[in-house]
Order: sequence, then structure tokens, then C-alpha cells
Amino acid sequence: MKIEMVQGDITSLTGFDVIVNAANRHLTRGGGVCGAIHRAAGPELEEECDSYVQAKGPLAVGAAAMTHAFNLPCDAVIHAVGPVYDPSEPQRCAELLRDAYYNSLELADAGGYESIVFPAISTGIFGYPVEAAARVAIQAVSDFGACYLQVAALCLFDCAAYDVFRRVRTALEYDAFRRAREELRRSTRGEE
Repeated sequence: MKIEMVQGDITSLTGFDVIVNAANRHLTRGGGVCGAIHRAAGPELEEECDSYVQAKGPLAVGAAAMTHAFNLPCDAVIHAVGPVYDPSEPQRCAELLRDAYYNSLELADAGGYESIVFPAISTGIFGYPVEAAARVAIQAVSDFGACYLQVAALCLFDCAAYDVFRRVRTALEYDAFRRAREELRRSTRGEE
């Protein structure tokens, strides 16, 4: 699966089948990217979210749910609930954030969608440090074994977050290259 990074407003991006919303457990309109997605989609999105929660209850942290996109330029919205960052439990927060990305990817792939775009889940009002969130997000997307998904994008609203995500992606790619090179060296030595 190809991973892209874009800087801009996720609600105005075209060419993606699915937009991911950084949601709260009750799928209610919030601030930041969540509020922007709800405003752009129109009141029908809030109605569908309310119906979903009434029928199934609030989402767990790390979970995801899919709704229609209404006025957004995509086919569906996946609402992913990331964790509120707790500096005393960074590993648990990382696991929950990874789950939010993974469960979103799983829903999109199971729906037969080919492209998905994520915001930086939990980095707004939920307080997740951007660099730590970037590591989790990029690793989760990289590790996902897709059947249908061909493109996953990370959309960062501002230049500073985009630069952090880009830097982290470069570092992770370099680390993967170094590990592969070392593994090749070990296997070559073993054959001699």
C-alpha cells in the first residue's frame, strides 16, 4: 500500500474514497478536525452518528465506525476514537492510537475501498505529542496488510505538523533500510 503525506484541509481533499474523522466516543461534533468534518458533511452526518450511538452505544477508545459522507468529497467517513494522551501511560496510549488507525484501515479495506486519508488523530485537544503520534500513525499504516486499499494518506493541517510527520517518516524508512541491510549481511555471512 502506498503511503502519502499531504498538508491542508482534509475536508476539501478530493480523490480519496474514505476520510477519517478524529472522533470522540459519542461521535458528537467537536472542535478541530472533527468539527470541520461535521460542518462540511452537513447535519445529516450528526444525525447518523447520533443514531449509531443510540443503537450501539459509545465507541471504545481505539475503535472505529463508518458512516455515509453526505456533502464531503468522498464515499464514507470513518470515525476513529484516539486516546486522550496520558504522559504517565505512554505505551498504553500508543497501543490505543495504533488501534484507532488499524481499525480504521480494517473497516475501509473490508468495505472494498481503495484509498483513505487520515488526520493526525489525538494530536489536537486530546493532547498527544505530534512526534510520538507520527511514529505510531506511520508505523500502523505501514504495517497494515491490505487487500483492497492501495493508498493511505496522512493529512496534516499545518506546516509544522507536516514537517514533523515527514521527518518521522524519513527516520522510520531509514531505520527499516538499516535493519534490512543488517539482516542481509547476517544471512550472507551465514552462507559463507
